[in-house]
Amino acid sequence: MPVLTEIYVYPIKSCAGIALERATLLETGLEYDRNWMVCEADGAMLTQRTYPRMALIRTALEADDLVIDAPGMPTLRTPLRAEALVDPQPLCTTVWRDTFDALDTGEDTARWFSEFLQMPVRLARFAPATRRVVDESWTAPLTRKISSARCGSAKRSCVWSSCARDARCRRSIKRPARRIQRFRTSRSTR
Repeated sequence: MPVLTEIYVYPIKSCAGIALERATLLETGLEYDRNWMVCEADGAMLTQRTYPRMALIRTALEADDLVIDAPGMPTLRTPLRAEALVDPQPLCTTVWRDTFDALDTGEDTARWFSEFLQMPVRLARFAPATRRVVDESWTAPLTRKISSARCGSAKRSCVWSSCARDARCRRSIKRPARRIQRFRTSRSTR
């Protein structure tokens, strides 16, 4: 029987994680895990691989807020609930090769992250209605249908959102099945 010994969530993609004693499992994964991401003005995500300074950004979950800290920066707060954002502007974001509807969390968060990362960026929060249809070749045999939306063959990963109506944002890509065998090595080949 599988046993969890540690649980971490990463509220902001590519920023420091938070160790939890308990976590709520939702249809979309662990609650608050990767609900936010730092992105360029055009919605393209930033990752720690390219911007290692992001590892210094720490988060904490409080009753109503995501609390954000980094060395030399004042503490920043943004609402946990998307509905609590003040006049959020829609933003079409890109995560790898998929696009999603998101909400820009505002000028204060953009200013904070831009100052810390020393480049113009935004903090986006995924829109609550956003759903990602995952290619079963990545998740089989554990996949259960999240949505009846299909995109032709089973070898496609499709994301349908209102930003997907824009031809520049619509993504439908072919991905090869992941070959687990390549990660396995026998002792005789070492």
